Amino acid sequence: LIAKVDEKLGELLDRLDRLGMAQDTLFIFSSDHGEMGGAHNLVGKGFDLYEEVLRVPLILRLPGVIQPTATCGLQASLLDIVPTLSELTGSALPPGCSGQSLCPAFGGGEPEALRREWMLLENYGHVFPNFALGLRSKEWLYEFRPTGQDRLFDRLKDPGQALNLAGQAAYRTELAALRRQLLEQMRKVNHPLAGRVATHLAHN
Repeated sequence: LIAKVDEKLGELLDRLDRLGMAQDTLFIFSSDHGEMGGAHNLVGKGFDLYEEVLRVPLILRLPGVIQPTATCGLQASLLDIVPTLSELTGSALPPGCSGQSLCPAFGGGEPEALRREWMLLENYGHVFPNFALGLRSKEWLYEFRPTGQDRLFDRLKDPGQALNLAGQAAYRTELAALRRQLLEQMRKVNHPLAGRVATHLAHN
């Protein structure tokens, strides 16, 4: 499937080149979520915050504006697409838009303007209240689960997310700090579940 998608995307881009439309066409390819594909003995997208679900492609092409070989290793979000389009077109941002423009990365590298210590994560799955909220940084991935045990993974030492550290006494300090940071990030964007999460964490 991945090979077929890659093939068809190539055909689309080649057609734009042949028609002379590439210079005037902003091409964006992404996905709303990843897929477990058997990882962690799970299939589908679930309602977890595993890397297999979180990581999706984000490819942009605009000849003359975006360097063809430019890559960026910093965290990005699908919420960044609208601010990026806004900057490229000179249009106003919609009210409540919480992403940030990716234009500083069009030349490649890791521009300071796009360095974010925390990325707020959300996965609502298929059935409420089976949802997960969390934070992702260079070192940590914290997952708040209202119907079960929290999850805490060391992304540097355990990139495969095999060992949940949330229940270990040695990581109580990190877990408490990440819980506070989650609430702070939610309140920054006026998240509608911030009050519910605060109440839950205060009693657990």
